[in-house]
Amino acid sequence: MVSWEAVTAISTAVTAVVIAATVAVGYRQIRLAGDQLEHLRHSTQLEGTMSAFADLETAEFRAARLFVENELDARMRDARFRDDVLVPFHALDESEHKEILVVQTFEKIGTYARHGLLDTVLIADYCGPLIREMWQKLETCGYFELRRKNNAYSAENFEYLYDAAMDWYDNDDPPFRTSRRGTREASAANERA
Repeated sequence: MVSWEAVTAISTAVTAVVIAATVAVGYRQIRLAGDQLEHLRHSTQLEGTMSAFADLETAEFRAARLFVENELDARMRDARFRDDVLVPFHALDESEHKEILVVQTFEKIGTYARHGLLDTVLIADYCGPLIREMWQKLETCGYFELRRKNNAYSAENFEYLYDAAMDWYDNDDPPFRTSRRGTREASAANERA
């Protein structure tokens, strides 16, 4: 006859094996769920990035960008226009203050990037020169200085985006530099030597 101690020992061993198997399966499920969440995050980021990039391709944004590039500096010399810059965005006439669209678009993209919803490296790779040019044009003509007289935080997320783009461009060796760029730089250095 089988003793109860032996039955208890066998059932304890079987229970331990079942628990160990459950833990192993649970660990695998957690890892798979983590991978799925990461893929979902990338998918969501891609959708948001594509939407942000689409905003940069609209006719209205192009017109606003050209206004900043070609007209804003001269308009900032007009006292009435400069006084208007102190007024909150929602109270301004967007047909006269086309720069609002540039500032608000990059402020929105910068907000998403600052909170990890958009990838700053991807944004800098796609539109870093545009971010840099728009920020520098607006800063050079004193636009941000005026905006920040009434709101010290005005365009802070646009500034975050600008800083991220500049950090990306200041990096000597981003992981995705093309070999062509390196070849051109090496050729230019050899010609100077």
